[in-house]
Amino acid sequence: MVKCEQPRGGLPAALTITELQRSSVMSTVNSNIPMSQRARAKGKFAPMLKPHICVGCNVSFQPKTSKQRLCSRRCPRTNGRYIDQAGYVVIKQPDHPHAALSGWVREHTVVVCEMFGRNLLPGELVHHIDGDRANNSPGNLEVVGSIALHRLKHRKSPSNLRLPNEDNPTVICVCGCGESFLKFDKCGRPRRYVSGHNGRINHG
Repeated sequence: MVKCEQPRGGLPAALTITELQRSSVMSTVNSNIPMSQRARAKGKFAPMLKPHICVGCNVSFQPKTSKQRLCSRRCPRTNGRYIDQAGYVVIKQPDHPHAALSGWVREHTVVVCEMFGRNLLPGELVHHIDGDRANNSPGNLEVVGSIALHRLKHRKSPSNLRLPNEDNPTVICVCGCGESFLKFDKCGRPRRYVSGHNGRINHG
């Protein structure tokens, strides 16, 4: 068995020809396997998702994420209408003011513009009252003035989170230390204690 006298490609000089051939074969085999499958085999990724049915062409495909609804970005869309990956109905209307450069626009935007006889203002969003993004009947659509108000529509009730434009008053820590702080934190969650004081006992 012949040994290499000089290292090539960073390999040690003592590596035999047979070992070189074996490493070359293994690198070729691994190169033919997608990186995601190799990483998944090592336990770095979650198990492979179940096949989905493409909403554009009704063909089964292997999704990369749980929210993927189309088999590819170039999936054929028939009759100028399809459901995007977010669950919204998209239609082909190149002349609509809110249409993308490709000519596609979400159907709820078109319906709302026809209802009010105007285009949506900057910052305005369309809310689906029943939560079904594909239900674009006029009675199920509502226009909200900002993304904060839209999030408020989806907030579960009852909720003690801070409302949009609600004041953030100063309160006193209930542990009895006398320190004051803002009632709501940066995420809009109410607070009763100063950070680190929730384990103290009020002896007052």
